[in-house]
Amino acid sequence: ISRISGMVEKMCTEYGDKVGEYQEPSYHAFPDLVSISKPNVEQKLRKLGFGYRGKYIQQSAKYIIDKGGRDWLLNLRNLSYI
Repeated sequence: ISRISGMVEKMCTEYGDKVGEYQEPSYHAFPDLVSISKPNVEQKLRKLGFGYRGKYIQQSAKYIIDKGGRDWLLNLRNLSYI
């Protein structure tokens, strides 16, 4: 869990908007789809320690955007499981 938390923190720091600071560290929001869907994101995430996951994060964000973005993703909640 700590490894995953660290990876998410790195991604937020690299691609998320800064939301504030408290006693030295700065805090960043989770990145939006557009910022993590760009082609160069995979290589940067690999350098940040994501390994093979960098490819899937970038591709997943691009796929969601291509399908209709946040609205499409949220609409999946309304689909039947059958």
